[in-house]
Amino acid sequence: MKQELVRLAKDKGFVATFVYDKPFIYSSKEPLRWLFWMTELQKWLREKHNIHIVIDKVCNLNNTITFWNYELCYVNNEDIIMEPVRGIKTYEEALEAGLLEALKL
Repeated sequence: MKQELVRLAKDKGFVATFVYDKPFIYSSKEPLRWLFWMTELQKWLREKHNIHIVIDKVCNLNNTITFWNYELCYVNNEDIIMEPVRGIKTYEEALEAGLLEALKL
C-alpha cells in the first residue's frame, strides 16, 4: 500500500519536505520516517484540498483500545461529506488507509 500511496500523492502534486522514497541511513527508524511523511501528507490534504482525515480510537469497557477508525470530512457540491471507516488494527494503518482514500477523491 505504501508504494501506491506515494505514487498517488506525487500524481496529485504533493511534494514532501521529508522525502520518503530516498535512501535513509537510519533503517531502524523507518516506521517513524513513514509516519512523518504521512503526517505531512495529511496536513497538505487539509490545507490544500480541504480534506480532513480524523483518526479515532474505540475502547472497550476497560479503556483498552480495541480498534481504530478513520473518517474523511470534505465538501462536495456545497454538502459536507463525512465517511467513517471502522475496525482498523493500528493508528498508522488507519492513517494510511484514510490518506489513500482521500487521494482517490
